[in-house]
Amino acid sequence: MVYPWNSRSWLNVNINELQHKHLINKKGHNPANSAMIGTAVDTSKSHQISRRDIIKALMQMASIFANKKDTITVHNVANHIESERSLKPILLGCKTIQKFDFVHNNIIFLQPTRVISRKTIELNFLLVKQLFNDADFVKKFEENSQLTLSILVSGPIPHGQRNYYKNLLEDFKDFLEKIDPKFRSNVLLGFFFSEFDKHEFKKNYKRPIDIERLYEVASLILLPSQTEGRGLPIIEAAACGTPIFCKQYEPRAVYEHVIGYHLDESERLKVLEFKGNTIPRSLIKKISDHIFYPQNNMEDLLHNRNVIQQRYSLEALQKNIEYLLKRLHSQLKAISNEPNENVVRLLKKYKKMVDFENDDLKTILNKKTRHYLPGYGRLAFMIYLKSLIDPSFFRVEEQMIKGRLMKYTRLMENDLPDLKNTDLSKIHDYYNAVEDIFSCVEGESKIRHDHSLAYRHRNKKLYSYHQFTYQELTGLVNMIYNDIFKPKKRQDHSLAPQFFSDWELALFQLTNSTFLGIDNRKRLTEMLKDNVPKGYFPGRFIKNELEYFVLQPIRAQLKLSLEEELTTNILEARGKNLKKVYIFIHEPKISKWFSGANIRSYLELETEPELAILYKAGVIEIVETEQWCEGVHFPQMGAAAIKVLRKIKESEGFLIINGEHASMMADIIEIDHFHIGKARHRMTAKIMGIPKESGFIQFVPAGVRTTLAYPTPIQTSKNFDNALKSELYNELQE
Repeated sequence: MVYPWNSRSWLNVNINELQHKHLINKKGHNPANSAMIGTAVDTSKSHQISRRDIIKALMQMASIFANKKDTITVHNVANHIESERSLKPILLGCKTIQKFDFVHNNIIFLQPTRVISRKTIELNFLLVKQLFNDADFVKKFEENSQLTLSILVSGPIPHGQRNYYKNLLEDFKDFLEKIDPKFRSNVLLGFFFSEFDKHEFKKNYKRPIDIERLYEVASLILLPSQTEGRGLPIIEAAACGTPIFCKQYEPRAVYEHVIGYHLDESERLKVLEFKGNTIPRSLIKKISDHIFYPQNNMEDLLHNRNVIQQRYSLEALQKNIEYLLKRLHSQLKAISNEPNENVVRLLKKYKKMVDFENDDLKTILNKKTRHYLPGYGRLAFMIYLKSLIDPSFFRVEEQMIKGRLMKYTRLMENDLPDLKNTDLSKIHDYYNAVEDIFSCVEGESKIRHDHSLAYRHRNKKLYSYHQFTYQELTGLVNMIYNDIFKPKKRQDHSLAPQFFSDWELALFQLTNSTFLGIDNRKRLTEMLKDNVPKGYFPGRFIKNELEYFVLQPIRAQLKLSLEEELTTNILEARGKNLKKVYIFIHEPKISKWFSGANIRSYLELETEPELAILYKAGVIEIVETEQWCEGVHFPQMGAAAIKVLRKIKESEGFLIINGEHASMMADIIEIDHFHIGKARHRMTAKIMGIPKESGFIQFVPAGVRTTLAYPTPIQTSKNFDNALKSELYNELQE
C-alpha cells in the first residue's frame, strides 16, 4: 500500500524532536522527507506598555467579566460548581462580592491555556497557598487589605473536559478553606473562555485586547502542565518580558529544548521552574520578589528577550522555512520510477559476501542440513506474534523494520566528522539510497509460505531485502554510507573508563546493566584460564575487555600474583606453550567501532606495557575481517578470518562474542562460545526470554541454537540456561 506521506514529494514537518524521531524510527519515514520547524514570535514589537495602556487593558478585561452589565460580580464558587452561569466568563471567590473593582490593586496570574486536565491548573493553588505562607508576601496584603490576587485562565473548555472543570472548581473551594480566613476573599479564580477573541467583543473597541496584551498586563505567567507539544507560553512570556512559573513538563526533551539546555547559558531562557508536585521554598521567595519588585529582575527579563530574538524571531523562522523548501526541492529532483542502479550494484556485491562459502566455513558452520540465521529472523517472514494473529498488523511490522533501519541510518550520518558542512545533496542521496533498498525487486517468489509477508500482501514479488535479517541489512547501509561519503579513517581518542579489579564484578560491569538475566560468569572465568586458543570479538569497551579477556587470563596461566608484573623474561620462561588470543576486528569503517589500526596503535604505543609484550611476542594476534554489518557474520568475514576460526575449532578453543547484535548472530557456529551484552531492544529480550535492559553472560555449546521457534518459542535462551544448570543435566553429564 502506498501512502502520499511516503512520497518524496511530501515533507513531514514536526514541532519537536520526539515527533520527528517517531516518524523515522517507528514509522520508517525517509529522514530526507522529515524535518523540524521552529516557533516564531514577532520580536519587532517593543512591548513597552504604559500605565495608561495597562489600565485600558484591565478595563476591557473587567468588561468581559461583567457580562454586559455595568459592574462585576464575584460569584461564590460553592454555588457555581454545577451551574450554567459558570460556563460564561466568570470570577469566582469564597463569597459573593457585588461591584468588584477589577482594575485597581489587582495582581494578575495568567495561565494562557485551555481548561484541560493535562494542564493541571490546580497546581496553581499550591503555589498561592505557599505564597500566603511566606511572611514577606503576606505582609503586602496586611498593609493593603484591598489587594487581590486573581488567577485567570484564558482558554475555553474543550469537548470532554467538563468534569475536569467541575473538579477544578471543587479544588479551588477546598484550597480557599486551607488558607488564612482573613485572606480568603483576596484570592479569585477567573475564566475568560477566549471571549476576547470573539467578534462580538472586538467590535466594541478600537484596539481590543488580545492574548499578547494579557501577557503584558500579567505579573506572572503560569504553565504547570504535565505535558506539552512544545510549550508556547514560555516563548511568548519571554518575548513579552513577563516572568513565567512553569513545571518541567513531559516530554522532558521537548521542555529542555525550549529552555535551551543543549545551548550555551547565554542562549538559555531563565524561568521559575519546578519538578513534580513540590514547589521549593527558594522558588516561592523568587516569585514574591518578581511580583513586588520587578525592577530587581529586569536583567533576567531582558536576557529572555534577547534569547527570543536569537532563537525564535521571524527571521529565524524564515531561514528555517527556506531550508525546508531547499530540502523539498532536492527531494522532488530525486523522484524516479527507475531502480537505483547504485543500490542494485551494492546489493549484488553484498549478497555475494553474505552467501560466501568455502571448505573452512563448512567446517565451522553446518549450512547443508541447517539454516544459518544471523539475526532476529529473515525479513521475508513475520517475526512479531501479533502479525501472525492480526491480519493487518503485518503492515505495522513492515513500518517497524524500516524504522529500525532508518534509525541506524541516522546514527551513521551523525558519525560524519563534519556533518554541518557536508553537502545536503550527499546526505539526501544517502537517505534515498537506503529507502530504495525496500523497493528493489528481483522477480517473483516460487513459493509463498503462510508466515511470509508476500503471502499477506497476496503477491509473488521477491524483494531483495527480504532475503536478509535486520542485522545483515546494517551492512548494506554501511556500504552505501562508505560509497557516498568515502569517510577517512580517524584515530581513536576515546578513554577507557575505570572498571572493578575483581573479575566477576568487572564482567558484570562490561554488560553495562544492573541485572544479569543469564549469568554464566563462573564458567567463563574458569574457561578463560584454560590454555586453549580463543577468539575474541570486541564490544564497546574494548580497552577494558582486553584487560579481562586477554591479559588477566594469560597472567593466571603464567601463575603471576597481583603484585608481579609481566615481563619479557617471564613470558619467555613460562609462556612457551601459550595458545594465541585472536582479536577479530572489522576492516571496513562501521559506525564508531575500533579499526585494526586503532588496536595496533594502542598495543604498540605500550599504553598497557603487559599487553604490548604479549602483542610483540605474537600471543595476541589481530585478525581483520571483511565484514560490513554490525555484530558477527561468519560468511562475510573473508577467507583469512574464517581459516583462523577453523583453527580455533580444531584446537578445541572457544569464542567470546560481545554486543547485543553479535549475540543474536552467532547462531549455530560449531565452536563453543559466550555471548556478553545487554538486551537493549525488546526483540532481543523476547528472544532470549529475559527482561529488557538486563545484561547477559551466556555460554552456548557448539552448534546449539538456544531459542527455538520464535515468535512462538518452545525454548528461549533463558530456558536453555536453566536446563544447563538443572539437576537432570548434571546427572546426564555424569
